[in-house]
Amino acid sequence: DLYTIRQHCRRYGVPPDARGRVWTLLLEEAAVQARVGKPRGDFTKLLPPDDQGLRVIKADVSRTFPYNEMFQRPEVQRELETLLSAYCREYGVQYKQGMNFIFAIFFQLGLPNSRARYHSACLFMETMTGGTFKDSDFGGLQAVFRVFRLLLLYHDPNLCNYLDQYDMVPELYASSWF
Repeated sequence: DLYTIRQHCRRYGVPPDARGRVWTLLLEEAAVQARVGKPRGDFTKLLPPDDQGLRVIKADVSRTFPYNEMFQRPEVQRELETLLSAYCREYGVQYKQGMNFIFAIFFQLGLPNSRARYHSACLFMETMTGGTFKDSDFGGLQAVFRVFRLLLLYHDPNLCNYLDQYDMVPELYASSWF
């Protein structure tokens, strides 16, 4: 039961070697509640080599957590490219910048293999990100930036007005936060 697992995690924490499994269990339960099907994980069905999204994926993967040694290894970069390409193909979405960081988190959880990382990352994308990465105009993300600007205006109007004066929109400085 999801409530019991959450309470246990809050009260006692999660040992590092169990984090991947706990994340997977919580995401699977969230997927059941949201009526999201399990990912197929067919790594043979990737984006075509000439797909523009694949070029963006390669560029973003090379910039994923640049100071983390794990993400500088060629085999990890290839796997991350494969998982992102498979996700875009399976779910019929165009790759958007930022997806690489979401998928990268699942490499750090100690999940045992590509299939487990793909499974958990897809469940996260489908249950937790809403439409943020699904529409071609980034409507969900634009809404987040508008709300962020309003919060900044409320909490620090001087800073917000200063940034507005120089056309420093939240998209320029806050995209890595969302």
